[in-house]
Amino acid sequence: MVLLGPNNAKVAFTPMRALILTNSPVSQTDIPRVADEQIIAGPAWPDAQDLEGRWLSLRAPTGVDELDVVLSKIPHYQWPDQIVILEGQETKVVSLESATHVPMAYCA
Repeated sequence: MVLLGPNNAKVAFTPMRALILTNSPVSQTDIPRVADEQIIAGPAWPDAQDLEGRWLSLRAPTGVDELDVVLSKIPHYQWPDQIVILEGQETKVVSLESATHVPMAYCA
C-alpha cells in the first residue's frame, strides 16, 4: 500500500502486525483489534489460513507455554511487531520478551 504524505509525496506503508495469545473462545467480538494484521492463538483457536496462505489463527493448546511452537509456524513476512497476551498470563511475559526479541503487552 502507498500513502500520500506532505506535498502528495508517496510514502510506503508497512502494516503493524500482532500475535494475540488468548484463552478466549473463538469469537471475533471478544478479541480487540490492535494491529493492521493480527494472528490469534490459543487453546480454542484452530490452525487457519486465508486463501493466500497467511495465518489468521493458530492452535496453542497451553497458550503462552507454547509460544515457541506458535512462532515457529509464522513466516518472516507475517512476523509480529508485537505480542499481546490476554487474560491472566502476565507472569511469563518478562522472560518470553527477552527470548523472542518482540515487544509484549499484557491486557487483562
